[in-house]
Amino acid sequence: MDLNDQKMLADYLKRGGSMKILCEMDESALETVYNYAFQLFENGQLNEAHRLFYFLANMDQWNFDYLLALGICCQKMGEHEQAIYCFSRSGQRELSDPRSSYYAGLSYQCLGNKQYARKAFNAAVQWCSDKPEYQDLKLKISAALARTMLEI
Repeated sequence: MDLNDQKMLADYLKRGGSMKILCEMDESALETVYNYAFQLFENGQLNEAHRLFYFLANMDQWNFDYLLALGICCQKMGEHEQAIYCFSRSGQRELSDPRSSYYAGLSYQCLGNKQYARKAFNAAVQWCSDKPEYQDLKLKISAALARTMLEI
């Protein structure tokens, strides 16, 4: 790849293009990789799962699930700064989904940043609103928020 090709690729990616589109990746192939990565994650093979989630998030940087999964994997590995970065990106993709904010709050809490943890939990509670699919999560978030309030 010559310098001109590199510049064209960099420009394409800066404008929001994805490797998935550029490589004409089949969505079902990426979904298969995602499912395998999820199995690895559930079996405690975090390093292997991380590599695959990282690959997926870079192939399709617009996919909420890939970014959220990468963030959760980073969080489990104790890489909280990287996890927060992933959650901020996933939160930008799905503004009304409270999970990104909730998980970011957990990482902020682990880093000892109670102020940002509270902000993230408060935002997540608001995004849960009265949506039935998030009521169980809302209870977890409220409990996490209460714990941060006790740690003042």
